[in-house]
Amino acid sequence: MVLVDEIGAMELFSKKFQEAVLAALNSLKQVFGIITITPNPFCDKIKKRQDTKIFYLTRENRYKIKSEIEKLL
Repeated sequence: MVLVDEIGAMELFSKKFQEAVLAALNSLKQVFGIITITPNPFCDKIKKRQDTKIFYLTRENRYKIKSEIEKLL
C-alpha cells in the first residue's frame, strides 16, 4: 500500500512528486491519499481515473466515511 499525505498546492510544484504519484497509481499497489478539492489539471486527471474512489469528508459524514475506508483497506 502507498499512502500519500496530500496532493495540494505546494506538492504540485514538483514534477518528481507528480511522477511518483502517477507511478504509484499505475502500480499494482493500493494507493490511499488526500487530494485537493481545488481544480487543477494534474489532480483532475487523478479524480477522473476509473480506479479512483473519491470521498468528500465533512463533520457530518466522517464516521460513515471512516467505516467505508476501513472496508477498503
